[in-house]
Amino acid sequence: MKKIDDIFGWNFQKSLKISLWCCIIVCLSSPSLGETISDSTQFSKDTLAVWNYIDLARKYRYAQPDSAEIFASEARTRAEAMGFPMGQIHACSNLGILARNQSDFSLALDYFYEGFGLSEEIRSIERQAVLARNLGDTYLRAKGREFDSAFYYLNKSLVLYQQLADEKGLMKIHLSLGNLFASVPDLDKAKSHFLMGLPYAEKFGYAPLFQENVGNIYVQKGALDSAAIFYQRLVDAMGDNISINLRHNLAVLAQKRKEYKKAIKLYQDNLSRRSEFPSTDLLVSSLNNLAFAYKMNGQYAEALSSYLEALDIAKKEGLQNRERLLNQQIALIYEQLGNAEKALIFYKEFLRLDSIEYDVQVAQSMNELQVKYETEKKDKELAISEKERQKGIYERNIFLIATLFLVIIVVAGGYVYLQKRRDNIQLSKQKQVIQRREREKALLLRELHHRVKNNLQLISSLLNLQAYQLDDEEAALAVKEGQTRVEAMAIIHRDLYLKNDQTQIAVHQYLPQIMDNVLSSFGVLGRRVQTEIQVDELEIEADLAIPLGLIVNELLTNSLKYAFSDHPNPTLRLRANVLDENTLYLEVADNGPGEKGLSSEQVPSFGSDMVQALAQQIDASLRIENAEGWRTELQIPLVEKEAILTD
Repeated sequence: MKKIDDIFGWNFQKSLKISLWCCIIVCLSSPSLGETISDSTQFSKDTLAVWNYIDLARKYRYAQPDSAEIFASEARTRAEAMGFPMGQIHACSNLGILARNQSDFSLALDYFYEGFGLSEEIRSIERQAVLARNLGDTYLRAKGREFDSAFYYLNKSLVLYQQLADEKGLMKIHLSLGNLFASVPDLDKAKSHFLMGLPYAEKFGYAPLFQENVGNIYVQKGALDSAAIFYQRLVDAMGDNISINLRHNLAVLAQKRKEYKKAIKLYQDNLSRRSEFPSTDLLVSSLNNLAFAYKMNGQYAEALSSYLEALDIAKKEGLQNRERLLNQQIALIYEQLGNAEKALIFYKEFLRLDSIEYDVQVAQSMNELQVKYETEKKDKELAISEKERQKGIYERNIFLIATLFLVIIVVAGGYVYLQKRRDNIQLSKQKQVIQRREREKALLLRELHHRVKNNLQLISSLLNLQAYQLDDEEAALAVKEGQTRVEAMAIIHRDLYLKNDQTQIAVHQYLPQIMDNVLSSFGVLGRRVQTEIQVDELEIEADLAIPLGLIVNELLTNSLKYAFSDHPNPTLRLRANVLDENTLYLEVADNGPGEKGLSSEQVPSFGSDMVQALAQQIDASLRIENAEGWRTELQIPLVEKEAILTD
């Protein structure tokens, strides 16, 4: 009879444990038989049950992740069913962390995004900050690290934690941002974040972690004295309980400072506690560094022993990159010891593992060892005359040199070709991604302008209907003025929607359209009022075009309201000319009677106040003349690259 494990492919004890947890869930969630409770009491009990599941998920997150997943999933299901978003958010956070711990980064991101969206819906800044940090950390740890996405969410989390003044959250986010920039690497920014997080870490008891990270950054930057200061603080704080990682970093620092005897002592102390090493990779790194320190101290036999031990572990653990480099170092040691045959063996193994890059100097060393080995072999095996032996060596050397030269040319050419081909493929993929994102951005922007244009046209129509329903002529006129202001903005979004360039507005098309709209609104389009329009062909940014259009709209409206009540030959003049590369000249004028005896600051008009406010907004100089009509002049600065002259 087969065992249960063999039949189901599942550890029976593990299955039994999960089944027991499921029974606990049923007991927790089921009310007593015959129990009668009110709706409010039931909701409170259901909410409490959700929190109980979440607490259990947290408790067993690392010790029993399968059980923790059951609790978190149950909490999420119940919270969603009862409309309890905060419970669902916490459940998603736990499920995301569990998935990330199992390296299922795609599933982790799904859970974190679900929780983040719910946090935004209920406007919970605290949960948004936590989930944004989890999203950033997950993007950073995922395969093919997405640094842009990681930075976006970590920076968002930093802003939210600053709003909350959450010191523990700020400590965590500065640690995450420091790790992000250390992996890019941008060592200055990494150090800055570790130092910003250090005061919070000291408050919550995590100072050693931040101090060690700062010390590591200083080592990478070559600021060894500064690194020593931070490491010494940790040594003073820990006393005899120095961690494996810290002692390793102290040894690396001593090695960088060429204090090889001190480095050897520290590495030996660490290796005497092998059972405490957090990872095999650190163990191999320690053996490799110890061997290097031995070699630099002239102890080649000890160096060889450490290298061989590290190589054996690297092979067992499948650390191929470590194995490749260790073969190279061992070959160099054997060469130093004069054992050409063994050096050749390890060089060949190094080259076999080195499938991407080809080191020409290593290849030359290998061939030189080959020549030396063959020469020694010939000396022992052949008893020929000196003349014949010299001739054979000469011919062989010529052949080897020619072969080596040919191999170098072929391999170098092949490497350059493959490298260029790989770069071209990568550039092509990046170009496709950029083009796709640009198309998506353009489509979204066009849709945005289309919707804004439709909304503004709807508002304009509503104002027009309202004006027709008003009996008070003055009120109707005020509504009409509001309508023309809305239409001035709608024209911009209509033009942006119709153009390929989603940011530039053609002034020579835009301003005449505003004049037509204002004349049409006052019922004088094409009759009675003569117009003079002189506008240079010019394109400006939409951010400048909106206040410019509103200014022109207000000035034309004021002229039609006040200048032509009984004028026999009313005329409006609109000019927009480029004075130089950085200045746009705008003039709106009429031939009416003007405002006798009033300066621009004294005109009691909302429209005039708005013109002055808009002029200040765009840093324009405003000048009003009251001679032979009312004339308003503005000189508007154009920032670099904001305006584009068209042929």
